Amino acid sequence: LPPPARVRCCCLNDSFWRILAMWALLSEAVHAGRIYLSFLLCFHYFLIGGSYLHCPFFSSRSRTSVRIHIYSLALILRLWNTPHYRSSTQSQDLRNNLRNVAIPTTGVPLSTVLYNRVTTYFFIVFVYPLIQFIISILSTAKQGLHKVSNEFSHRLLSPTDWCHLWQLNCRLSSLHAHKTRDAQYNLENKWTFLVAAKEHGFSVSPWLDVNELVLKHKNEEGGLGVYFFKNATIDGDWIIQSRLYNSTKVAALLPDTAPLSSFRVVTASKRSIPVHLRGVSMTNH
Repeated sequence: LPPPARVRCCCLNDSFWRILAMWALLSEAVHAGRIYLSFLLCFHYFLIGGSYLHCPFFSSRSRTSVRIHIYSLALILRLWNTPHYRSSTQSQDLRNNLRNVAIPTTGVPLSTVLYNRVTTYFFIVFVYPLIQFIISILSTAKQGLHKVSNEFSHRLLSPTDWCHLWQLNCRLSSLHAHKTRDAQYNLENKWTFLVAAKEHGFSVSPWLDVNELVLKHKNEEGGLGVYFFKNATIDGDWIIQSRLYNSTKVAALLPDTAPLSSFRVVTASKRSIPVHLRGVSMTNH
């Protein structure tokens, strides 16, 4: 082709790919918008008291995790002022839990946005989806725009990171405690647990039998750096104990700076186990 024709051809090619990229971006935006709209409809259905069993959104069996996640978000507001076994209200316990968890890249504690029901609603409905959308774009930057909506769907509707799963478990426990009023939840209080365990003959970490403890910084002026702790033995908020260390045999397997090693006994409902495996020793599978 002569030079002018080649220039026109290159311009046409550039325009074609530019239009194609814009079309792909628009398509992803529309798909993400539909995902967000479905999230909003399902969330508000649960928020106004809709039944989980009869939820018309994400009703297929393969979308169970989506319904559970969104239902748990609605529970934050539905249980807001109800009593909690660790705190005066469910909302106060949530603020306590999230004061050390920050909004990604901001350093702002999540407890800040839980000031009241209005700020929490605004965060769940607008800010939370926006954060997930931005993270979806950043996490798929090297894979291409066509991956954004799928990533956004996963992060908004059925996230599997530790923080979401941890909070899902917390809300499940809160709901169960609220519905059953089971006194066993009182054992979540560390002091109540230690006393009950000791009364039943279990070995527990020992505590110091002193009424109050004063800690002073060795080199601050006057009354600065002085802290007072009232022992749980006289209805204070603190269990005062000597620090425990790993045994010699365990310590030999760990770095010098390793913290105290411990293990957790975890229980689960049989409803999470397929029917054909219930009652069957799991060591055989």
